[in-house]
Amino acid sequence: MRSALLLLPLILAASDRPVKTTGGLVSGAMAPGGSGVVVFKGIPYAAAPAGPLRFALPRPAQPWSGTRDASRFGPVCPQPPGPLRGAGEVSEDCLNLNVWTPAPNRGAKLPVMFWIHGGGFFGGTGSTYDGEALARKGVVVVTINYRLGPLGFLSHPELTAESPRRTSGNQGLHDQILALAWVRDNIAAFGGNPRNVTIFGESAGAASVCWLMTSPLAKGLFHKAISQSAAFVDTAIGHATRSADGFGPVQDTGAKLGSLAELRRKPFSDFVDNSAGANTDHLFTIEAKIGRPVVDGWLMPEHPADLFRAGQFHKVPLVIGSNADEGSLFAMTSKIRTAAQYSEFLEKNYTGIAQRILSTYPAPADKDVAGAMSAYINDSSFQVTSRLVARASSTRQKKTFQYFFTRVAPKGLGKTMRLGAYHSAEIPYAFDSLEGNGLMGPQPKPEPWDSTLAKMMSEAWVRFARTGDPNGGALPRWPAFDARKEAYLEFGDEIKEGARVRPRQLDFIEELTVLLRKR
Repeated sequence: MRSALLLLPLILAASDRPVKTTGGLVSGAMAPGGSGVVVFKGIPYAAAPAGPLRFALPRPAQPWSGTRDASRFGPVCPQPPGPLRGAGEVSEDCLNLNVWTPAPNRGAKLPVMFWIHGGGFFGGTGSTYDGEALARKGVVVVTINYRLGPLGFLSHPELTAESPRRTSGNQGLHDQILALAWVRDNIAAFGGNPRNVTIFGESAGAASVCWLMTSPLAKGLFHKAISQSAAFVDTAIGHATRSADGFGPVQDTGAKLGSLAELRRKPFSDFVDNSAGANTDHLFTIEAKIGRPVVDGWLMPEHPADLFRAGQFHKVPLVIGSNADEGSLFAMTSKIRTAAQYSEFLEKNYTGIAQRILSTYPAPADKDVAGAMSAYINDSSFQVTSRLVARASSTRQKKTFQYFFTRVAPKGLGKTMRLGAYHSAEIPYAFDSLEGNGLMGPQPKPEPWDSTLAKMMSEAWVRFARTGDPNGGALPRWPAFDARKEAYLEFGDEIKEGARVRPRQLDFIEELTVLLRKR
């Protein structure tokens, strides 16, 4: 205690000392947890993508004079209201990031953990996540905002024409890459090592991690990767499936697109799906799928799943995994409630193969529908991706590790709402911040085992960021993944080794995916 008190003046002095970035000086503040971590919030890494820069590729932030106050989070990117958005101001001037550091000085050279938030590419913000507990373990944590929905992923013939690469879309992914370039150029001043950067993310953020692993534009900007519940990796939309660079799906909804100049004059609210009916004339809807990454031949040269299978990705140490009940949240919000509706939905959308899906994910009675849908969403959107990427990675480099999260806290939402180990449930454990860090907000007071599990899981994440191997400390042996055993470490009511997650179902989903992509 005495040594900590002696260090306190030095820590306070460090928090008051401005840090020089390529944009200018920034001053942070002590994080509220009393850990000595200094946090810098709302640092712009790109110019505001508004007006003539709307839909354009991101450009570095304009330098500022004097010292910028970085004690408050910046605006969040335009998105629907809800828990993903939080309570922050909404603005197109949203391309900012946040830094938590235990040692804001150039000589520290600490590992960097760069978090990419989830939210289906239509919601979320970096300010939802608290990096203090991770930073306290000896890393520099960065969280970012990136453009979402149509503002982040619109493909348009005029955008394609003005591009030197004759392509458009994926602006949100370009934002992520520019933020990584900012880390390369600036993170040393915050105590980080630009040559030891781990990208990690959940859901859409985890998919982004996988896509950055296949993007030539991200080469050299990161050195390790953690993918938590990656979604969509085998379903990125190609330009060839979207007539006129994406206009097809929009016309299907009855919406009319104008010229690029007209689109840039509209208020940004026209590009946000409010879902609650407050704005029935919005230009796009989530269902139109105009807010998703595309295979553009540049940032995403080919289909990411094909690139992984062909070994065309950055061979960096990898941790990848998913939760036992990823599909429960999505099944809960579905309008399909009866066995008849379930069967009708499959027959309509999976002509010729519906019965095979029903035999693998049966729902003979109405009470079985939610479970069947949850299992199908779980396997098709999340589990199969983890296996695909882990298999590809393990054949090219040995430091590939798979996890499987199964913990259902006795008083948590997974138990009270019967969601199980739901989508995003692992985030508070990975951040060692059980008070609420991510999608579902504050949680009940944790059980002693939950606190222990969070400590061990987050320390494994930090060890991996430091060395490329999560093993060590009190953690049981975590075997590397290989295509023969497909080993994983389970984080649940205990921490234990396992092998092969739902192999029969995932084999079926792989076959099904091939059939669907040929249609």
